[in-house]
Amino acid sequence: MNRGARLGAAGAVATGLLVAVTVVAGREGHVGRRPPDAAPLDLTVLGAQGAELADLLAKGRLQTFHATYRAASPDQPEATIELWRKPPNQRQDLVVSASGQVGRTASFVLRRASLSCVQEGPAPWTCQKVAAPPGAGPDAFLRLLVGEVSGPALDARDETIAGASARCFRFPLQAAIADVCATRSGVPARISHGSSSIELTELTMSVPDRVFTPPA
Repeated sequence: MNRGARLGAAGAVATGLLVAVTVVAGREGHVGRRPPDAAPLDLTVLGAQGAELADLLAKGRLQTFHATYRAASPDQPEATIELWRKPPNQRQDLVVSASGQVGRTASFVLRRASLSCVQEGPAPWTCQKVAAPPGAGPDAFLRLLVGEVSGPALDARDETIAGASARCFRFPLQAAIADVCATRSGVPARISHGSSSIELTELTMSVPDRVFTPPA
């Protein structure tokens, strides 16, 4: 497998996990409410305990924070994901190392534009404007969860993740159990399913404006 394929495969795994956990903020006008073309969510499938998770994530979608995650999946290099959110702006960075080489991507959803930036190894960053990601409104994670779970939350428990108090919920999902956690402030903290996982490693609740300046 060549370098680009290795980085692409690992990036797909990590990015897929991140989409499932970050409740991505939408463009201006979509922050804090569902996109106008999205159908209302039926949260009853999540059960009473799952509704607690929905409430936490609703609280978190307007929070300002900087979160770092470690993503891992079998037969794939580990990836580091950083997420900065200061509504309505968001930046998401993905760093994947494969065979001693590093690939980086940075995705920006800003007040007036969305951009995708890429850097491979020592090469300079390149950026281009892109359409806002489909399904990237503030309810993105809940929509995924509602569409995929096989039944309501099995249980709920308290945990401490990256030094933050969190609530964790187990859901039946595709003949396995998915473990989904969010901090008390509503920041996604962990999602694991089978042998794939993404987990919060660092969290701060402040973000400088300079973070949202694209690198190129």
